[in-house]
Amino acid sequence: MMPMVSADAIAIVPGASIPIEPGMPVEVLPFSRGIFGR
Repeated sequence: MMPMVSADAIAIVPGASIPIEPGMPVEVLPFSRGIFGR
């Protein structure tokens, strides 16, 4: 699920606030919790 979450997060993160680089789960975790952790 990690790769899938990263792909979705990367598509939303850059347009939302900050650009995330491949290999930065720190930024993906908080976003994934809000998107997939209803």
